[in-house]
Parts: sequence; structure tokens; C-alpha cells
Amino acid sequence: MILKTNDKKLKNAIDQLNEFTELYTKENEYNISVNWIESSQITWDLKGNEINISCKDVCSAIAAIGFALKGDKANDTITPRFEKLETMIDLSRNAVYTVNKMKSFLCQTALMGYTGCLLYMEDTYELPGYPYWGYQRGRYSTAELKELDDFAANLGLELIACIQTLAHLKTALRWKCFEEFKDTMDNLIVGDEKTIELVEKIIVHFKNTLRTDRIHLGMDESFGLGTGKYRIKYGFKDHRVLIREHLKVVCELCKKHNLKPMIWDDMLFRDDTPDMNYYCESEPIKPSELSQYPDNLTFVYWDYYHNTKEEYLTQLKRRGDLKTAFAGGIWKWGGWTPNYTKTFRATESALKACFEHGVSEIIMTAWGDDGAEAPLDCILAGFAFVGLNRFEVSKPSDVDSFCMLLANCHIKQFEDMELLDLIPNMPKENLESLMPHKSLLYSDIASDRYLYNMCCSTDELVNHYSKLVKLYDDYINMSCQNKYMLSMMKVYKSLAEVLQHKCYLGDFLHKSWKSKDLNSLKYVKYHMFELCENIKDLQTNTVNMWSETSKGQGLEIINLRLGGLIGRLDGINRRLQLYLDGKIETITELDEEILRSNYENCDGLQRDLYGDIVTVNTIYHFNNF
Repeated sequence: MILKTNDKKLKNAIDQLNEFTELYTKENEYNISVNWIESSQITWDLKGNEINISCKDVCSAIAAIGFALKGDKANDTITPRFEKLETMIDLSRNAVYTVNKMKSFLCQTALMGYTGCLLYMEDTYELPGYPYWGYQRGRYSTAELKELDDFAANLGLELIACIQTLAHLKTALRWKCFEEFKDTMDNLIVGDEKTIELVEKIIVHFKNTLRTDRIHLGMDESFGLGTGKYRIKYGFKDHRVLIREHLKVVCELCKKHNLKPMIWDDMLFRDDTPDMNYYCESEPIKPSELSQYPDNLTFVYWDYYHNTKEEYLTQLKRRGDLKTAFAGGIWKWGGWTPNYTKTFRATESALKACFEHGVSEIIMTAWGDDGAEAPLDCILAGFAFVGLNRFEVSKPSDVDSFCMLLANCHIKQFEDMELLDLIPNMPKENLESLMPHKSLLYSDIASDRYLYNMCCSTDELVNHYSKLVKLYDDYINMSCQNKYMLSMMKVYKSLAEVLQHKCYLGDFLHKSWKSKDLNSLKYVKYHMFELCENIKDLQTNTVNMWSETSKGQGLEIINLRLGGLIGRLDGINRRLQLYLDGKIETITELDEEILRSNYENCDGLQRDLYGDIVTVNTIYHFNNF
């Protein structure tokens, strides 16, 4: 499909859309004309293959194209309910998306009505003078960031650096050359001249690299601040004092370089609660208290957890007259699958509260916690939902037309990815963000703490994942499949196959061991090889999918995790053979009783990280500083 225009102001954007976006539309070619006006209203009229638009800027024009082509209405006038709507893409949890993939993503979000994108980079960017900053992490070069910035600007989008200037810097501070900057393993040492020099160089780097005058400084979750080398060097000082001292310094640096800073505001609001709970209640910030905060600062309240408008309003009111933006989330973090039930419920409630409270800027985050196992494309429907809600209150079902336009599939296909987590007897809405698929995948087949602590039987699990293999295979065989959807479905089919066979074989192993049925143990040994082949298929499809969208650095973590599964199955197989040959008296990991979970919710289901799932033994030893 080709877009054409004679409008000089829009031409670069149209050229980029044609090159980096595959749109599934009724016509093969569309001619676009624009009447540039001062109003924030956006009007379009679609007749055949002609799109006539009235709007104020390029960003609005591209939104009009997207809303027209999705085909719900031939003409309409829409007015933004929120002035700014941005995505925030996590580039620090191993997946650093290629420049071309980011260009494609920026085109898609522009068509959905977004106005900008924040690049969350803890150390995944080149920092002149510091060769180990982001070393072997797939960092963006200065040239790559400039290229992305130019591309975004042509689309009318604002590209903003979302960095860290206090905590969340463990991956950078691991290197010897950064020892002098380190308080704890995750925090910079506040107040040192070296630290201030480093932070200023980071700020100047982005001042010189991106054209925006805004920068997000991070500063969230700085737990343990002042308890490491700072305390050894300077003695004890309350972390609340340290945070405010550092905040003043970095905001002054921004003012010096004509930048407008933002921060995640959790540490400041945790201090007003009894248990450092970010989401407790407290009195609103009084006008008389505003002077204690830098006057050039925007506070970003982040919350993807609550499910009612009232809960979000309570938190917004705590901020009083502070300049506040809101950050919600499209749930893809922690595991391999998206969570649409949580995303839709939490986001719908949050946006209603933000509109009622008068928040003008919304940021939708796409975190990649614990390895970025879930691909970026799996949450396209979530971004579309928020894009629709920028202009009018919309339901998840309204997103279907955007899914068809951008991915050539219905929203149900995106929602069905979540079925890997919606096992029998779980709530239909996974509002606790539970991830049984991850626990069942990585848990040790011999010392499995999860299989017998699920909310359903092993037979039910095997049947559930068997049905998903068939469902995902049907999606794979659909005609005219979008290439990213096809890659994801191959991964999810492979994952369902692994879970189906692993649940069955793990259960059979423990039953066979309990009865000491030697023939059954031999059967387990034989089928271990089949399970290994399933995992290899998952590995192959994952590498293929990753390689379509991301730089290679970071993929090794998933390779190691899946390879570790195969290695462990081989190890158990060898121990079974030693037992069958009479060379060892028992297999102690199979002897040990499996205890019931002490988790209250959903009978043992929980959101765990890989390192907590794979073993209770020590993976590595670390010091706090």
C-alpha cells in the first residue's frame, strides 16, 4: 500500500511511512491533502482513495491518516483529551531494538495518535569519554540516536532520553573504572565532584544529540542510598536529604544547559508513608511546600497496578499543585507473554482519573524486566487502546480495526497470547499479573516447587497447553500473515509444546520415582530427549524472532536459560542412568518432599524472576557494594 501527497510539509513523513510501515487497507494507494489550521481539532474525510485532512501539525496529520485508514468512519473530527501521549520503550533489560525496528515502531505509534517516545536507557548508549559505559550491551551510538531523532522529527514526534542519574546503574557500575562513582552496587555516590561531572556529561551528551529540550532523569527506586561507600566516606546521612541534594544538583545542571527535567517521583512520595509504600495515602503537597522542589521539574507518577479510577485519583491528589505527568504501562514485562486483562483494566481506570484530574501528559511504558522475553510487537493492541483513548473514551474491542490495519489480525489474536498464563481455575482477568507459564518453564524438573502448587491438576495443565498448541498452529497457518505476528505465533506454539510436555513428564517422573518403577523411569529417560527437542525448537524460533527486531547483545541470556533447561534435563537423565546401573543409591533431589506454597494468592502462583524460579540454591554471590 502506497501513500502519496503533494504537501511539502508532510512529504518526508509520508516517505517514511511508506518505507517502514506495512498497512493492510482496502485500496492499494491513497492520495493525501492537508489544510493546515491553528486548532487542536483533527478532521479527516475519506472518499475512495482520497484523504482530506484539517489539522495543525505533522503529528496530527499522521494520526488523521491512521484513524481514517482503520476504516471505522469515513469522516470525523476528533479533539485530544490529553495534550501529550508518549510511549516509553525499555532498552535496558537486554533487548535493544534495531534502528529500523524503532523506525517502524515510531511510524505505528504516530498513526495511533502518539506525540512522542521516551527511550529508557540506563547505560545502553554511547557516552563519549567512557568506553565501558554500555560496553557489550548493544548500546546506541550517537549517530544512531541522531538518526532516530531525525526520523521522529519528520513524523512530528518528540524523541526524549529517559536515563538514570542516581540508581538503576548496576550494569554500568560493575566495571572497575566506575568504582569511584559507586555508593552501593546500584547507586551513584551523591555529592562527589566526580559524580557531578559524570552526570553533567550525560546531560550534555543528550543535549547535543537530541533536538528536544526535555530529558527524563530517572531517580526512582534508589533504595539503600547512602548506605555503602557514601557512609564509609562521609558517615550517615538520611537518604531523604541525599535525594533532595542530588535532585537540586541535577536540576541545576539541566537549567544550566537549557533542559527541562522530569523524574519518576516514587522516592519523594515513599518518604511520606509509614512503610515506604509508594501507593499509600498522604496529605497533598501544600502550596507552601512547592519551594522545596526545583521549579523546572516535572514529576512523573507511575502506576500500572491499580484497577479503579478512585485509586488513581487518590494518588494524583497527593501531588497537589506539582507539575505532574502520568506513566501507565502496557504489561509485557517479567515473562514471555503480554497481560491484556490487567493492561486494559488498569489503563482504562487510570486514563479516566487523569482526564478528570486535568493531567495533560500521559506516558505508556513497555518495560522488559527480567530479560525482555516478551517481544515488543505483542503489545501493539495495548498501545492502540491508549491511542484511541487520547481522543475519546474507548473500549478494548474498539481496537480491532487498528489491529487489522497494522498487523492484519483481529485483537483476539493478541489477547490469545495471554492464554499461556490463564490456566484452569485462575481468574479470567489476571489482575494479579501472575505468570504460571514462566514458573512452569524454568522450574527444575526434579526439584519442582511449582507444578504441584498450581491452582489446577497436572492433567488440566497438559490439556490446556495442548489446546494452545492447536490454537497457535491455526494462527500460523492463516493466509497473508504479518511477519511479526507469524514469528510470535511460532514462539508461542513452541512454548506451549514445551509446557505441555514438561508438565506431563515432570509429573510422571515424580510418580515413577515414588513407586520406584524401573520401567517407568526408563520411559522418562527416553522422553527427556523429546522434551529437549521441543526446547530446541523454542530456542530456534526465539532466536529468529529476536533477530528480526533487536541487536544480538542480550539474546545470550535467553539462550543460556533455554540451554540450561536442556543441560539440566541431560543431568537428570544421567543421574537416572547411574541409579538404574546401581552406581548411586538414590537421587536426593527426587527424594525431598515438595512443600505446599506459602503464598496466599491463587494457591502458589506468583510473579517470580528467573533466578528465583530455576533454583533455591546459589547462582552467584554478591556484595551490596
